[in-house]
Amino acid sequence: MKLENICKGISKAIKIGAITAFLAAPAYSLTNCPPPDQNGYSSGYPDLTIAEAFVCPGTVGCFNENKPKAGENLVVTFVIKNEGDETTSEDIEYKINTYSAEDNIEVDTGVKLAPGKIMRVHAKYNYATAGIYNPVITIDPYNKIAECNEDNNERTLSTIVE
Repeated sequence: MKLENICKGISKAIKIGAITAFLAAPAYSLTNCPPPDQNGYSSGYPDLTIAEAFVCPGTVGCFNENKPKAGENLVVTFVIKNEGDETTSEDIEYKINTYSAEDNIEVDTGVKLAPGKIMRVHAKYNYATAGIYNPVITIDPYNKIAECNEDNNERTLSTIVE
């Protein structure tokens, strides 16, 4: 039998002296959720995502069309969604790196999120000086929650402050 026929489904072969170890390719990894089986069941993991995110001057909801001014409050609004098929094992935490030392935000929400459910978050902060800023929102910043996709927990926004 040829080696290539034996190695179907093998992701890597490691040779150590006279021993060759074969590492099986996983059915899925924690960076992409497996498709549901014929009964509709899938990974058994939550999958937290940022469904939408935006920054508004002054108030919740972006009713003000003006650009924010230095020193004025900004409100970042974002929606955390559990697109997986299990409730989160830990309370959801988020972090907003505003790139302004005074206003970086870290919050433990005290909430576990069930599959298909969302949580809307509003956080206030401001920038002391004018400029272009790119705050970064990260949910589950310390990877306490095992998810089927750990690569979709971050969103970068852009804000112009006059």
